[in-house]
Amino acid sequence: MHRFLNLVFRDTVWGWVAAGGLLVGLVAWWLLTEHLSKNSRTKVRTRATVFTAFVVADLMLFILLTSVHVFRWDLTRDKLYSLSPISREMASKLDDTVTVEVFFPEDVPSDIMAFRESLFDLLDEFRAAAGGQLVVKQLDPSEPGVPERAEALGIKPAPFQTMEADKLVTKEVMRGLAVTYKGRTERIPVIDREVGLEYQLTTLLKTLTGKPRKIGLLTGHKEMQGALDQPQFLETIQAVLSYYDVVTVTLDGGAKPVPEDVQALFLTTPTDPLSEAELYQIDQFVMRGGALAFLGNGFTIAEPPPQMQMAGQMQLPEIKPLDESLAKLLDHFGLVVGDDVVLDDNTDDGVRQRQTGLQISRGGALEPQYSLMTSVFWTKDVAEAHPVVFGITNPLVYQASTVDISEAARSRNDLKLTTLLRSPERSWLGSSSEVMFPVAMGGMPPQEPSALRDEATDEEKARTERGARPLMVAIEGPMDSYFAGKDVPAPATAEGRKDKSTGPVRILGLGSPIPIIPEALKGGLAGNPPLKDVPTLLLNTCDWLLSEKGLLQVRGKTAEPPPFKNPGPDAAHQRKVKWMLIAGWPVVFIAVSLGALVLFRAYRKGPAGSNRRSAPEERPARNRTAGSSPRPSSSSEPRPEGRGSEPEPDDGDESSKDEVKP
Repeated sequence: MHRFLNLVFRDTVWGWVAAGGLLVGLVAWWLLTEHLSKNSRTKVRTRATVFTAFVVADLMLFILLTSVHVFRWDLTRDKLYSLSPISREMASKLDDTVTVEVFFPEDVPSDIMAFRESLFDLLDEFRAAAGGQLVVKQLDPSEPGVPERAEALGIKPAPFQTMEADKLVTKEVMRGLAVTYKGRTERIPVIDREVGLEYQLTTLLKTLTGKPRKIGLLTGHKEMQGALDQPQFLETIQAVLSYYDVVTVTLDGGAKPVPEDVQALFLTTPTDPLSEAELYQIDQFVMRGGALAFLGNGFTIAEPPPQMQMAGQMQLPEIKPLDESLAKLLDHFGLVVGDDVVLDDNTDDGVRQRQTGLQISRGGALEPQYSLMTSVFWTKDVAEAHPVVFGITNPLVYQASTVDISEAARSRNDLKLTTLLRSPERSWLGSSSEVMFPVAMGGMPPQEPSALRDEATDEEKARTERGARPLMVAIEGPMDSYFAGKDVPAPATAEGRKDKSTGPVRILGLGSPIPIIPEALKGGLAGNPPLKDVPTLLLNTCDWLLSEKGLLQVRGKTAEPPPFKNPGPDAAHQRKVKWMLIAGWPVVFIAVSLGALVLFRAYRKGPAGSNRRSAPEERPARNRTAGSSPRPSSSSEPRPEGRGSEPEPDDGDESSKDEVKP
């Protein structure tokens, strides 16, 4: 029955056309009876019948409206229980039944009870938006057969910390779900309160109902000192970007282009330089409308060959700047990556420091002495209202180089330029060699700006000056080819060559590879507070590069039930809102219907009724016999009955006639 109502009243307009035709037919019946019928009793019966039928039809239409289209009022600050447009659209377009199996016990600690309720409330929203196409099954792990079903889906109990008797207790609580659609199943093994529930469910639906968009990671040049070539590296990134299909891209010296189905390409600092043909393939990828992101430093660390280490020969790592050819390509697209490291000696940010020795406290006890770890810090200088940093307020900065916008890009009016992250005002710069060489050898970076010589250059003076430095920038707009007017380098071919982009493209630069470091991603997914923004930053970057604006809005919601807009609402306020939602809309609906009938009744008593009432005043003049004198009338004098009196005519009843008496 519910599916039939959805088919008639939600998927098509014919149900509402028929309902509107019924109401119009009732009004037409009433008006025709008023104007054509000569029997007053018939008119009275018609009025009563139409009124009753109109009210009954209104109530039936209201019930149909509320059963097909669910209206809810979200009073929470962050709109936790209201679906975002993209989530509602995904649910409404389901063409087959989706089954959601939730493995969450009813008997859970009080700390997690509110979270459990918010999960099922959100699933109710999805179910209402899906119009009967989404089925939710609540499975309690304490029931027989449920643990076996959960284990088959890869869902297991996970630790959860709670307070009991003023003690911190760790309990194993199963809290996962599986979504099945057309024989395919996706799962969320552990639902964490720090991760947006709506975002996870929406991305699962997008994964099951559509073809994932593809993101490429450029490899083949010992990127991140060869870390990209490790299988677990790609697996960790794929776990974060569950909706996207993450693949590695090898250009084979420039003989192969970037695959056509790759829509965003990630670059990081290579140890081995890229050939001109490979740079050409990257350039043509951007000209075809592909999005490009550089996540890396302006320098690279070349470790000594393994055979020398095995032979016992002492060889130090080599710190060298970013490949010049790649730097020029990035500069052409508007990114200037510095051969430096941003440092900050602010110890109030809570960064764990490295122990350097012991010191004697005032009480005479020995205490550990720590370094400032100046290449790792947080920053609160974040751009407002940009999708890449949506929901990020204090991101971690890890051994980052400066990334700025080139002067050529600043001089153009057709580009949208945004500096997304800046270092704190107390930061300064150190050269890559003076910072990374001690770190590579197990030492510490500089603890304060180096003292300047009298003959110091302007560049050296600028490095030691404290101030905010750009760390992450975004560029959006049309681009020209870096190889425009140049020959195509071999072994690349000129087939399909473009010298201008097919439309606006998106370029992003961050002076650190931290968003794709597996350890940082795993720590963020596990809820480690210093790293919690790392997965979010990677997700935001991918969504912005691929113009997934809806997913950015969804992920901005929190997983904790936020308070009402009015702080501290009491029970009376909540009860008032509840009854207003339950009884207010039906009353308004019926009042509108009655108002329409009153307007029609006023129309019936309008000019036509006034003319009928004025007719009796003219009849005495027409009905007087010759020789009779007019008799003054007074509204206060009662009209005599009997002979010579003029009875009040009945509306529409022609049997009542005036008679002329001698």
